[in-house]
Amino acid sequence: MKTSISTTAANQFAKIAQPRQQLTCKTIKGFHLLRLQGVSSWRYRYTDATGKRRTLTIGEYPALKPQEAAEIALEWRVGITKGEADPMAKRQAIAAQKRAQDQQQAQRENLKLGRFFDHYRKVLKDSPDVLGKVSLAFSFLFDRDMDMITPHDIDKWYQEKREAGLKRSTLVGYFGALKAMLNYAAGTKKGQSNHDPVLSTNPLAGYTLPQLTKEERKALRQEDNKMMAMRDIFSPEVKRAILKGLDLYAEELRAKRRRSLRLEKNQHLASLDKVAFPHWFMPFTQIAMMTGMRPGDIYALSWENLDHNPFNGKYTLIYTPKKTEHKGDDPIKVVFNLGTQHPLIETLTTWRKQQGNPKTGLIFPSERVNGEMDRKAHLKHWKHVKALGGVPDGLQFYSFRHNFISDLVRKGKSPELIRKLVGHADTSMITKNYMRTEDHDMEALTAMAADSWNSEHTSPAKAVGGE
Repeated sequence: MKTSISTTAANQFAKIAQPRQQLTCKTIKGFHLLRLQGVSSWRYRYTDATGKRRTLTIGEYPALKPQEAAEIALEWRVGITKGEADPMAKRQAIAAQKRAQDQQQAQRENLKLGRFFDHYRKVLKDSPDVLGKVSLAFSFLFDRDMDMITPHDIDKWYQEKREAGLKRSTLVGYFGALKAMLNYAAGTKKGQSNHDPVLSTNPLAGYTLPQLTKEERKALRQEDNKMMAMRDIFSPEVKRAILKGLDLYAEELRAKRRRSLRLEKNQHLASLDKVAFPHWFMPFTQIAMMTGMRPGDIYALSWENLDHNPFNGKYTLIYTPKKTEHKGDDPIKVVFNLGTQHPLIETLTTWRKQQGNPKTGLIFPSERVNGEMDRKAHLKHWKHVKALGGVPDGLQFYSFRHNFISDLVRKGKSPELIRKLVGHADTSMITKNYMRTEDHDMEALTAMAADSWNSEHTSPAKAVGGE
């Protein structure tokens, strides 16, 4: 059946018709051309099985010629007459199917490890170290669906990295970061709520890294012993060497400034001879000595973290460790009640005075850009101080934190108090790595020996010597 609307008639209608005006086909009931704002559209009007009037869009003119549009309208009409699916319902079903396919495709895209990592990066924006471990170690899996990651993938990765010389402890840290992200994707990560999980379960939930070989266990024990030694309290000689290095560095900087001031172009520079701290590294180090704070937390300190009670003169330093900022509404808070006499008060107030008595902002702002300094900025100064003072080269700046904890342990402070002062979630790390039972055992053995060979008996050494 041909339509009564010719191409000439459709062209003329498209040129002169007003909006909402229609050109009706006389041979196919309900088929018409409707003029809209700037476009003409083929439509088909019909009555569905419920008696409701429906209008469907067939397509636009001139993209569809009159006879092409008429054939589609006629096909719909014949289908309705035969009791086939309603064209509107059929179109809606097709649209719903496409939406479901698109949604399924989007869900599959969200399952990509790399895609989810982009989302996770926003969640863990304050933990760049953790994010760095995932991106550094597992970027080769970023195109893989998370639910398709297998233990075999991790076994292969582990063996390759071990053969390349990476330490097991390093790989354990990398894998732990990946596993934590997968736990979050499944909505089960401790300390972080994910109310919109994309995984039903972590595909590596029950997996552990391959067991160590005998040689690897031996090497790990040696490494643990080395780390245990690094966590021990500083000897008096090391402490004196550190202080000597700081003093020599301060004098070196003052002397350098004096030489600079001899030049007329440098007259705008201030003399360093009468300031307590010729460089930010000096108060930075004193804070590390007296609080055991991580370098990253010291960089993030602002003057708002230092509270002064004007009614009793007491100072309090309160901060949230950067590693725990992601813990939602209940982040860990470290509180140092400094009182009125703590040496740290003098350090901070003196440094503040040197900076012009700021009330807000970072305690150690970047000298070049607005914001925090590079998190490794202290390392070159620490290396120089060690060289000046004769400090063992292997002593890391982070060891100030180990020394702080070990000193508290040696003084008999409770693990719970130490935990609060260093910002740990629990006491397990302290009891495992710092509470050394052998120290107490040695003290007991020494005391027992002294009691056994008291003044009422002759010591074996004296007996052998004939005294």
